[in-house]
Amino acid sequence: MKSLLYSFLALALLIIFSCSNPPEYPIEPTIEFVSMSKMTMQQANVVSNNDSILLTLSFTDGDGDIGSEEGDSSQIKYIDLRQNFEQTALEIPFVGLQGVGQGISGEIFAILPTTTCLFDDGRFPGTSAPGETNEVVYEMWIVDRAGNESNRIELPPITLRCD
Repeated sequence: MKSLLYSFLALALLIIFSCSNPPEYPIEPTIEFVSMSKMTMQQANVVSNNDSILLTLSFTDGDGDIGSEEGDSSQIKYIDLRQNFEQTALEIPFVGLQGVGQGISGEIFAILPTTTCLFDDGRFPGTSAPGETNEVVYEMWIVDRAGNESNRIELPPITLRCD
């Protein structure tokens, strides 16, 4: 008799949870910082520009139009807060719809390229300065194919080696 009761309860729970609605997100994407592969980079210089950081962001989007399709663009945009200069945007690969709803969520992995050191004493940006560092903070957001901008987040400070 107990096993019949447990089977009935399990079946009832299964029916209740299988009828739950998919999450509803706003049509504007939202992002959150998840992680960075490292906190230090070598500055770009005339000889080399090959350092970078792997960045992970989580996202949600209510109408599911994240990622670039042919003729459309969805981008990660960012600003170097040392000079409030908007950097070249990074393209987001197409993200297909998940399940029956339009809303999607997931993680975006992006490669954040290095930049140059800036100096207050008039030295040319990117000048080699052994032993010196800059602290770089980026403000970041994404834009979906409809042009909706996400919230803006600040990444943790990155130490930029100036040698």
